Order: sequence, then structure tokens, then C-alpha cells
Amino acid sequence: MRAKVGIWSCPREAEDRYGEVLDQAIAALGGWEKFIKPGNLVLIKANEFIAEEASSGKTTHPALVLAAAKAARRAGAGRVVVGELNDNIFANFGPYPEIYDYAEVVNFGSLPHQHMQLPGAQSLKSPVPVPEIVKQCDVFINMPGLRTHALPFFSNAMKNLMGLLSLGSTSQVHMWGLEGSVVDLNAFRPSDLVITDALWSLQGNFPAEGDPLPTDLIVVGDNALAVDLVAAKLMKLDPDKVEYLVEGRRRGLGPAAFEEIEIQGDKKEFLAEGITFVMPTLEYTNVPAGMRIVDKGICRACRRALASGHAAAQNNPDYKDPENLLAVVGPVEKLEHEPGEKVLLVGNCTAAHRASGRIFLPGCPPLAGQCRAALLSLQPTRFKTSYCSIALRDLPLEEVIEKIGPLGYDGLEIWGPHLEDYLKRFSMDELLAALAKYQLKVPMISPYFNLVSSQEELERSRQECKRFIGYAKALGRPLIRVFTGPAGSLEAAHWQWRQAARALKEFAQWGQEEGIGFAVETHQGQLADTTRSTLRLVLQVDEENFGVNLDIHNLFAVGEDPVSALRLLAPYVVHVHAKNADETSRKYGVPLAKGNMDYAPFLQELSEIGYGGYVSIEWFGEGAVENAASELAFLRKFQVLVG
Repeated sequence: MRAKVGIWSCPREAEDRYGEVLDQAIAALGGWEKFIKPGNLVLIKANEFIAEEASSGKTTHPALVLAAAKAARRAGAGRVVVGELNDNIFANFGPYPEIYDYAEVVNFGSLPHQHMQLPGAQSLKSPVPVPEIVKQCDVFINMPGLRTHALPFFSNAMKNLMGLLSLGSTSQVHMWGLEGSVVDLNAFRPSDLVITDALWSLQGNFPAEGDPLPTDLIVVGDNALAVDLVAAKLMKLDPDKVEYLVEGRRRGLGPAAFEEIEIQGDKKEFLAEGITFVMPTLEYTNVPAGMRIVDKGICRACRRALASGHAAAQNNPDYKDPENLLAVVGPVEKLEHEPGEKVLLVGNCTAAHRASGRIFLPGCPPLAGQCRAALLSLQPTRFKTSYCSIALRDLPLEEVIEKIGPLGYDGLEIWGPHLEDYLKRFSMDELLAALAKYQLKVPMISPYFNLVSSQEELERSRQECKRFIGYAKALGRPLIRVFTGPAGSLEAAHWQWRQAARALKEFAQWGQEEGIGFAVETHQGQLADTTRSTLRLVLQVDEENFGVNLDIHNLFAVGEDPVSALRLLAPYVVHVHAKNADETSRKYGVPLAKGNMDYAPFLQELSEIGYGGYVSIEWFGEGAVENAASELAFLRKFQVLVG
């Protein structure tokens, strides 16, 4: 039987007509009743992993998904579920509450799942977390968005299945080979019906960047590979150059040739000339003199990842061209680098050359966004210095400022109780004036939350978070320090992890609305009490404005190597606490230069990774002001190493 694909006009502004157009398009395929029987469990995989309005081109239009859910119910579906791999789906459907009258909206990562080896997988060889509903559903409706993509050239129906897995699996898919893994996922769970949102398509250097392109179409079909072959032609792409389309045809996932597809729709004539999309950056452009690229031409996918990431980095207003950088793409037998060169290794095939100080981006290929972030991290910079006001907790904040201000720190980290006590007696404007007197920035404010106890404690923390977001907004948007509450990572129950992660995601999303970030502190007796548990928490929260306040001695005190911990957490570190102790005292009243942790290797590694945030001194001993002066002198020795 020939696959059928329809290209239909659907004016993007006419949301009230989406259902009518969709019904017409599905009727040409055989009608809703061909796909959905009474009582069926229908799973709709929309593309909602980015929290954006539909006009961005980065998300499936919620109104189109709503129209599909309504139609599924009319066709007799007993249950309709709309899902995506993270909580952004809830934000995107916020303006469309009617969806809940027809469907359940879910984050796949929070559903029951089974780690399983995909039967017959040829690339994705490790077990992956497959939500049970993917295996249970009677009908699978795939609702992608049409977009360019730097790695496989474009993204549509087949690639949309990456979002079926739980959060954190994207990197795993990239490790085994992106394009082959996409085919493995489609072989495991073929789409019964594809509805492509091309109302606003996405063009340009996605996923590192991307711009909406109004195309006013929907594309429907009864086979995902067939729909993608049509989509490629619609975008003026040669399907024979898209590896997962070639592999999908080889493995029999759909028509072997374009001629085996029956083209329908009132806009099928668009295929003759296609639509002009701005394509992603696929080759190296504007490579600066200080950046040397070794690329033997073996790994085209890794080349595209670096080229796209580099182009996106150059569009950052704060970007400066790297100096003395060697970027290695794909396999090389011998790494020949010059003295003083920093080394960026792109892709799994470069793993043999990993060493201290080298940035290794695993993946086959790595994400273009990873390449962008790595290049931005190499910007010439130097870390900044701050002092934690908690060292002078017995003094009011106005006196703390007068004692620390003249010493020359770049910033003053303000302890939460200090701040709230001050605001009972003075105004925020007066605080800003007091800080400006000494040109002190506020890198972070430090309240206390308890997210792992009762609902009453959780609500208290929610209200405190809202207060501190207000303070941060007035103070120039410093970070807000996060404690999760009195439960260590090993002793915490599953519900405590789940409750804390959900609360922190909520906090981060509140902060995003105001441009404010959060930093979870590595600390004994908290969920973030080891490197591994901190990574777990950051990945579960999964918000760009949620990072790590690396209180490095807290990890050293539980037996971790500070440099190794920094290397693992480096992508997420947004603030650093520095303190020291000795073997007989846990009061942290020992100077950095004299305690049981040797800070020199840690601070040198901090310079190697190009950290440009604050290193903030914590002190819990006597003589805080004298200590503040000597600790600043110690830090300045290492600032010289950076930049």
C-alpha cells in the first residue's frame, strides 16, 4: 500500500479553523476512524520541549494539538494523552486550558517507565527509559514542527521521537549516534499518524539559534518516513544527504523512493519549487586567527556541530575570538598542539586525547549548543571576588558594608537574615547607595529553603522564594542561593527528591520571568551533598537559570577530589564558595592558604576552564575583617592566571 502525505493550507492566524483544516486533511488519508477505534488509548507526542509561544517556530502550536485531541475524542478514543520530555509542555498549554477537557497533559519523565534495550536497535545499544504509555497506547499520533537543524540538516517527524524518552536521555542518544538512534526509535514505535505543524516553521542555525518562518501549512501522513521525505523536498533538501532518511529506507521503515508516496492536499504544488529556508551553518566560517581547527574530513556530523556552535557563539554580544585554541574534530592519530594552546575535543572519536585542561565534548555528534557553550567558556576573563556577609553575622548589614567595602572586593554576598533585617530599618534605595559607595556588586543573596519536609514548610519556602525574587530584582538580579532542606542524598526518600525537584523547577521558572538565576549549594545534609547527587538534582530541575554554587570544601570534607568535582560540575557552576578548615575543626576558621585543602590546584583548574563568575569567601572564625583582607590577597594571586 502506498504511503499518503498531504500538504494543506492552514492560515496561522486562524486558530478557529485549525480543526476544520485538520479534519479535511485526515479525511483524505481515510478519516479519523481509519486510525482511531472506540475505546482506544491515543498518545499524542507534540514538540513542546522549549517553553516558547507558537509564533517562535520552536514548538507545536497548542491550538493545533487541541484540535487533534478533540478529533480523537470525537472518533471515540477512550483516553487521550499529550506528552513531552519536560515540564515546558505545561507552560505552553497555559493559554489553552481547554486541552484538559479532552486530554491528559504529561511530562514523560514523571511517568512510570522501564529501562529497556530497544529490540533490533543498531545504534542505540544501551537501555533507555521508555515510558510505559508508549508501549500501551493503541494509537500514536506524532505532531512535530518543521525546522532546519544543524546536525541532521532538518528535523520533523522521525526526530520528534527523541522526546519520547525521559529527561536526560538526549545526551545518551547522541553518545550512540544521533541519526542511527533516531531510526532505532522509529523502528521501535512507528507513528500511526503524523501531523506536522508548519504554521510557523523554524529556519536558521537551530538548535543553537533559529528564527520563525511563516509558512501557513500543515503536512499530514500515515508514515513518518514518507512525511519526512516530503518535508525534505519541501525544504529543497536532498533526502539522499540526510543520513537517517537513507538509513530509514534501508531498514524498510517506509517508502524506498519518493515515487512510492501519494501526494495530496490543496498545496501539493509547493513541492515543485519548494520553500526557501535559511539553512544552518554547516561549514566553518569566520574562523579567527587565534583558532586552529584540525578536521580530517572524516566526521561530517561533528563538523556541523562545531560550525553551528561557533556561528552561534559569534552572535553573542559578549563573545571575543579565542586565542591559542586548537579545536580537534573527529579522529586523529596524534594530537600535535603548540605550547600554551587550549584544546577543544569535539566528538567521541577524540576521546583518546582527553587530558587535564582539555575540554572534551562527547557525542556522535555532540550538541551544537554544547559547542557554543564551550567556546563561550573560553572567553578571556578572570574570576571576580566577593565576601559572604555571614562572616559578620553579629553585625548589622550597614556595618558589614563599611568594614568590607574599603578592602577592594568586587562584591558582597548578602546572607538572607542580614538582608531582611536591614530592610526592616532602611529602604532598598539606601542599601543600593551604601553598596555603590564602595562599588560593591551583589553576586548572590542567600536565604534558606526547606523543600523536603511538610507541605507547610514547602509553602513557607515558596513564599520566601517570591520575596527573595523581589529583592533580587531590586538589587540588580543577583543569584539566589538554594538549600533543599534537611535530608541527605542517600537518606532522602523518592518523594523528597521529587518534591524538591518540582519546587526548584517552579522557583527557576518564576525567576526566568524576572531574569533571575538560582544556585544550589553543595552542602552536607542536603540533596546536593556529593558531586553525583548535585548533577542529579540539576538534571532533574533542567532549567537554564538553575546552576550550582560550588562550595568546594564541603565536597572535599566528604572525601571528594576538588579538581575532579569541578571538572564534572563545571558546565553548571555559576558561583563558588571558598573556605578552609583543619583536621581538628569544622568551624571553617582557617585561611585558604593554611587549611587541609590545597586550594592552588583548584583555583588553577578554575582558571583553565575560563570561569568568570565570583569566588566568594566564607569565614566562620575569629577576626573576620583581618581574614577578609588576607583572603583577598590570596585570591588575587590566582586571578593573574586567568585571561
